[in-house]
Amino acid sequence: MQTKSNGHHRCQRNETTCWYQCMLELHNKNNGSVYPDCTCSRNALSYTPIALPVWCYSLSGRNCVWYRDCLEKHYPCKGQDNSYAIDFSEKFCKLYEQQFTKFNQTGLLWIDAVRKCIQVNFSPVLRIFAHNTCQEIKTIAFDSHSKCYRYPGQEKPSICDLSAGEWWQVFWTLKGAVMQAATTSFKQMLDVIQTCGTNILTDFRDFGMALIQMKIEEVKNSRQDILEKTSEVASKMLSEGMGWMRKGILHIGYPTNSYPYTDTFFINVLIASSREYDLNYENAPKVNITDAAIEAAKAIEKGDTQIDVGHGMNFTKLSICVDYNCKDSSLQITPAPPKTKTSAGPSTTAQVTAVIISTATTLLILSVRMQNY
Repeated sequence: MQTKSNGHHRCQRNETTCWYQCMLELHNKNNGSVYPDCTCSRNALSYTPIALPVWCYSLSGRNCVWYRDCLEKHYPCKGQDNSYAIDFSEKFCKLYEQQFTKFNQTGLLWIDAVRKCIQVNFSPVLRIFAHNTCQEIKTIAFDSHSKCYRYPGQEKPSICDLSAGEWWQVFWTLKGAVMQAATTSFKQMLDVIQTCGTNILTDFRDFGMALIQMKIEEVKNSRQDILEKTSEVASKMLSEGMGWMRKGILHIGYPTNSYPYTDTFFINVLIASSREYDLNYENAPKVNITDAAIEAAKAIEKGDTQIDVGHGMNFTKLSICVDYNCKDSSLQITPAPPKTKTSAGPSTTAQVTAVIISTATTLLILSVRMQNY
């Protein structure tokens, strides 16, 4: 209660349990009209509430199995596109337990406060009057993460208080642990740290990382979820084409709209060393990230690796960026034109993989072709 209200509400006379009114918990209001989601009426429940253990309703923020044994049991979203929100939250919670010795006191306090803050923000969804969809659970998770990173609790450190090295260790260790793409959650972490005004995103070369940006034109559909899926797949295909996993290189792809045009967007692929930043893989091979980024750019320029973003879209430029917003770049290349197949003799390219992303309104076909040697 105290965490949810930022210290404004607490039980009287130091009691350990008390009633927390719905309007206070959900809307921070103690007077006026009762909103529909807090209105009670006889026979209001149209479903049978799921019986959960009593401990599910008393959150310490430190019991990471809560996500599986309580939240997931009440809202079985596993296997759906929205389930990564629960997976991401659970992995963040376990970061404190699994990497306790790797962070300094400020880092530990921040991680511990954030994981409690996230759980507390989830707590209303288990109330008997709550019945949310998996999409709504995803939205709650997304909204709570942004707030909890900056303001996890009274007198608790903010994300802005972390050192650059610790923040990047948190980011990449989570990225390595979360099996699903979870682009939205990781892009959110980058956006939040940018509001701190620190130099963490000023020059990636200072931290042994690189940002590869691909300019995509002739975009027929600018729906955010489509652009995110396109970016995830392009990043994965570039990684497979260049053998990044074998070399100990982490990557994340996400979209950004830096132009006021709906037919142009950019795919950003941020890469880093597993050995340097992923606390789960400290024995990974040593790698020079700058050299790896240049190698990828040259392969695309020569046509050794081709990324075809289909459905009429064109990949027109690749830049190796210095900073998060790509205001400065150290290298720019033009991708080699797509290779055409001829009827005479075997094809000069072998299709490595193709991913079809379909929705009710659009079909995107992405493929990576690598030249046979």
